[in-house]
Amino acid sequence: TQPVSYSAKGRVTDLSLAPLPSGVMRSNPSQAAGAPGVAHQQPGRPGISGGAADFDITETGGKALVKISQGHLDLPGVFEDSRVQFDKLSMDTQWTLNKDKLDIALKNIRFSGADAEGTAEANWRSGDSKPGSKDDTSLGILDLKGVLSRGNGARVHRYLPLVLPDPVRHYVRDAVVQGEVSDVKFLVKGPVDFIPFSDPKQGEFKISAKVKNGQFSYVPRLIQPKDAAPWPALTDVNGELVFHRAALDINGVTAKVAGLQLVKAEARIPDLMNSATLDLTAKIKGPLVDALGFVNSSPLATMTGNVLAKATANGQADYGLRLSLPLNAVDKTRVQGSVTLPGNDVQFTPDTPLLARLKGVATFSETGFNVPGAQARLLGGDVRFEGGMRPSNRRTPGDLEASVVLRAQGTVSAEGLKQSRDLGTLSRLAPYASGSTAYAATIGFNRGNTEIVVTSNLQGLALSLPAPLNKAGDAVMPLRFENTLLRDSMAPGQKLHDQLSLSLGRLASVLYVRDVSVEPARVVRGSIGVGLEPGESTPMPDSGVAANINLASLNIDAWDKVFSSTVGGSATLALSTLSAP
Repeated sequence: TQPVSYSAKGRVTDLSLAPLPSGVMRSNPSQAAGAPGVAHQQPGRPGISGGAADFDITETGGKALVKISQGHLDLPGVFEDSRVQFDKLSMDTQWTLNKDKLDIALKNIRFSGADAEGTAEANWRSGDSKPGSKDDTSLGILDLKGVLSRGNGARVHRYLPLVLPDPVRHYVRDAVVQGEVSDVKFLVKGPVDFIPFSDPKQGEFKISAKVKNGQFSYVPRLIQPKDAAPWPALTDVNGELVFHRAALDINGVTAKVAGLQLVKAEARIPDLMNSATLDLTAKIKGPLVDALGFVNSSPLATMTGNVLAKATANGQADYGLRLSLPLNAVDKTRVQGSVTLPGNDVQFTPDTPLLARLKGVATFSETGFNVPGAQARLLGGDVRFEGGMRPSNRRTPGDLEASVVLRAQGTVSAEGLKQSRDLGTLSRLAPYASGSTAYAATIGFNRGNTEIVVTSNLQGLALSLPAPLNKAGDAVMPLRFENTLLRDSMAPGQKLHDQLSLSLGRLASVLYVRDVSVEPARVVRGSIGVGLEPGESTPMPDSGVAANINLASLNIDAWDKVFSSTVGGSATLALSTLSAP
């Protein structure tokens, strides 16, 4: 048969062409076998609406000037939402047909719409079968480059091709909430079947954009476990968004998060095609009180045992954060971070003394936190402490069972006790003391309650209290104070109780059991022993407080004066009762 020759010229107005559905599912060779989302559809024939064209065609090729006004292109199998709306679009189209090979050149592409405005050029030619495949079809070879002068960051996901796995495209959709996009550059060059060209030898795939005033929800709510606290989003985001081959990078980010300022942050998904994981690193500055809010309103609260739930603080601090988030397994998130305190005032709970001018570094991860060493001013003296969260199998016999434990060594002065407003009766007894003494303390945080053990020999601290609690400054009077939760009361359905014990050598001992499920805590039972002989004790009754006091003499008037100034009102009757044989 002889080849058919033909030519035609003309103009088409109000051009509409319905698309043909995309073809069968195909597998992208750039993806590992078995990776999620490896299948994607072969693009169908594009459709058009609201178009017009001037054309000149022959049997070997042709050219056309295509324009769209308030219309759309329909690209089935290319984007999840195949219809792309345009206010205006124009392009010069040329094509040549040589036997069964087709080459198409798209020049001077100019477009504008609600999502973006820009220019582009593209060349496409039909290809042979894919290397290493028996499939005799190919999506061809594409050479595309372009620039967007403006864009809507919240719509970036809209133009990610279907060759990218569903979790990746949906992550971008849910994470990039808003932003102004500018200076967008895109380049695609190589066999379409291999986009995004994980192997550099296959081709080039790169989309870069500058983002301004964005909001980046780096851990979208939809991928978090149900009932989990949300990760605060980054707001006022400025930076660069880059898709390069199979990786996504967000570079040079400045932003805000929960009132804190990100001075530098980087986010990266190294492999979009296989087991995509987001890696986020950030350097942050801002008020320590805002950092506490960030911790307590995010999953970090659970990770740190809610130890900072009642904490207050002032001043600025520096923070570091590194987050590793598997998009398909958010429950396996890994966190590393640090908080550097230059000299802040911190109070962990309302019933613990203020740590003034606190300096140190705290590190944290998804398993808890650690303070390798810190120093502060506490109760008129210097204190150094260390500790953090610890596994239950690392607890020593007789130690606190709380999962968060800090150990401290320092000095306390009588003047510091006077100035403290958090110690109740102890602060009011401070006027009867002078000097200072060394101590050691262990502080634990358990179920929102503070557990504490304090020991000291009180040497260096003079007491001008009536006998038997008067003491010269150089005298030794071993003190031990404990406040711990009773483990039996921590069972489900039980009222939470704690135990307070105070001992002053063999001179005196006090033991109380309190119901701390009510506010204020209520004493349930207790025992008091003063001046007992070796081996003597005061059995604790089932309810009420029992006392066993053995003193040769007791100055009721002197103690009445002390009790009146510390407790309020006269204590003569109570002291008389306790001093009875």
